[in-house]
Amino acid sequence: MDTDLKGKKTGHRELPKRQVVLTVAGVMLALFFASLDQTVVGTALPRIITDLGGFAQYTWVATAYIIASTITLLI
Repeated sequence: MDTDLKGKKTGHRELPKRQVVLTVAGVMLALFFASLDQTVVGTALPRIITDLGGFAQYTWVATAYIIASTITLLI
């Protein structure tokens, strides 16, 4: 444990700058890929709906996308 300015023990330690930078970069990269994924799906969705025969199938496409995303997230 580290100590604060008054000499009391604290329950945490400061992370090295390299570890903080790598963590922030990893989070930014994950957010970039998530937004890229949403862009691809948003662009392709009208074509998918047309191929399936109408707007009535939209909920099935959205549900399938969410299930597939969840499964790949766990892998």
